[in-house]
Amino acid sequence: MLSVIGGLTCQIASILSMLTLLDRQKLPACLQHSSNSVSKKIDGKNYRNLKLYRGRIVISKPDKNKLRQKRHTRVRGKISGTSETPRLNVFRSNTNIYAQVIDDVTGTTLASASSLKLTGTKTEQAAEVGKLVAEAAKAKGVEEVVFDRGGYLYHGRVAALATAAREAGLKF
Repeated sequence: MLSVIGGLTCQIASILSMLTLLDRQKLPACLQHSSNSVSKKIDGKNYRNLKLYRGRIVISKPDKNKLRQKRHTRVRGKISGTSETPRLNVFRSNTNIYAQVIDDVTGTTLASASSLKLTGTKTEQAAEVGKLVAEAAKAKGVEEVVFDRGGYLYHGRVAALATAAREAGLKF
């Protein structure tokens, strides 16, 4: 989660060499605890999320799943499924992909499919899931949906699922 900056700058290295780990009163207040982070402009470069971790200044990497959830929440404020046009939601894990057709008014799942028992490459599995969820939705009488990519980029497995669902007869 934390990666050490290779050669941050000579200024920070000299500051750290002057400070001892035992005497934390001399550290800036923002770096006294590893949970706090600070942004600094050093030698004309902006460094964000600087933290003190085991005596070294590190940059914390952003949590990609939290960022995806923020994107999904923002999109969900604009997209909602109704009984006429339910929402086709996609969830992508490292190994599998899941799709659901959801009526947000009643809070029910009308159709779903996953790649848990499918074989092939991940993209082929996503295309098969798109076909399966489209067939299940058409069996329930759903012809048109609103596509919710779940905060993921419309690329790769998500795009393959959407294309296969369109080819299988869903309109969106």
